[in-house]
Amino acid sequence: MKTWLSDPESIIRKIQVGDDELRNEFIRSSLLFVKNAVFRVTRDFYVESSDDFSIALQAFNRAIDRFHSEKGIPFEPYARIIIRNAVLNHIRSEKRARR
Repeated sequence: MKTWLSDPESIIRKIQVGDDELRNEFIRSSLLFVKNAVFRVTRDFYVESSDDFSIALQAFNRAIDRFHSEKGIPFEPYARIIIRNAVLNHIRSEKRARR
């Protein structure tokens, strides 16, 4: 599979139609992108062992399902925003639970 950054819209269209094998490969090839997005929020270098990383992967998967190229927003910034918001919401809910 070529790098998803070169043409994510066509890959995502195939995934949205139901290609689960391609979805798994796409997510696997995007792990560094997801880690980077989590790091931007948490500033934690060891994101893979945190709940935030799990939340981010779920958010990335949700971004794949909800992405629509017709809206004119590229996938990468769209996914980064979805991940950022999910991680921030998780951090906020943890803070509330500790009180």
